[in-house]
Amino acid sequence: NVGKKVLSPLRHVGQMAFTNYIMQSVLGLIIFSSLGFSYYEKGSPSVLIGIVVFIYLLQITFSKTWLKHFYFGPLEWLWRCISYFKLMPLKRK
Repeated sequence: NVGKKVLSPLRHVGQMAFTNYIMQSVLGLIIFSSLGFSYYEKGSPSVLIGIVVFIYLLQITFSKTWLKHFYFGPLEWLWRCISYFKLMPLKRK
């Protein structure tokens, strides 16, 4: 199925949704807001879209690489440990 093949890289991002959401928020705060580089006010729309696409491609790559070595994303693991009141296994064997 062509759709499944095209969308398959996104499954890793979905498995690490909490981590990626927080990472996207922090990077956006640093790059675009007045607390960081204020690039939102300086960049053209096409450059801003390019930055966003680049960040998302980084997240796809990071998620896939991370999940090769670990069962969960870092924040997903932390959330599970807190929820179950015990240390969950993280590293794949």
